[in-house]
Amino acid sequence: MSKNNSRDKILRRLREAPKPSWDFKPEFLTDDWNGFNIPDSLLDSFLLRLESVKGKGFVVNNKEAFSEKIIELKAIHGWSNIFNANTELSDCLTKKGIAQLNKKPEKGSDWVAITGCESLIAITGSVMVSARSGPGRKIHASPATHIVYAGLSQLQPFIKDGFNYVNSKYKTSWIGLITGPSRTADIEKTLVLGAHGPKELIVFIDQSC
Repeated sequence: MSKNNSRDKILRRLREAPKPSWDFKPEFLTDDWNGFNIPDSLLDSFLLRLESVKGKGFVVNNKEAFSEKIIELKAIHGWSNIFNANTELSDCLTKKGIAQLNKKPEKGSDWVAITGCESLIAITGSVMVSARSGPGRKIHASPATHIVYAGLSQLQPFIKDGFNYVNSKYKTSWIGLITGPSRTADIEKTLVLGAHGPKELIVFIDQSC
């Protein structure tokens, strides 16, 4: 039997196959429907989802409160190498006496990175970042601890809303999603944090912006 005859038989069977008895509702076939309702509180939903993926979230009233919390965490965890990629925080951190590295440490060293983000996704607890969120992609993957500073206005219900929010402001070469610390369960099905990136993800949400 020739290859063409075999192909023709397969195509004929497909054409003659009965149509499925089920069908989708029209609203399921649009980009506006994604199977989830918009959370009553974007902030509460994000913090809950972030915690569920082993991240930590804090709500602060302003940059000063953020800096004071960094001082507290620095004392608890013994942070010594802090690289701040968010220039709008530099003056406030400096006034509070928080030393900041002049350049990113080499990969593999124990350091903390402070960055911004594009948006926060309430339904998944994800942080949306882009080429504008820091000096290169490595800033989000190399530190032992990744601290994200965001404003309350950056909360979005769904991932598609995050994309629309970014695209309405500017064009960027890449967009990524961070959902909790880096993790793997490849070894004996045991969850290990920090296997391929930050061991800890901390998100601060500033209510004043």
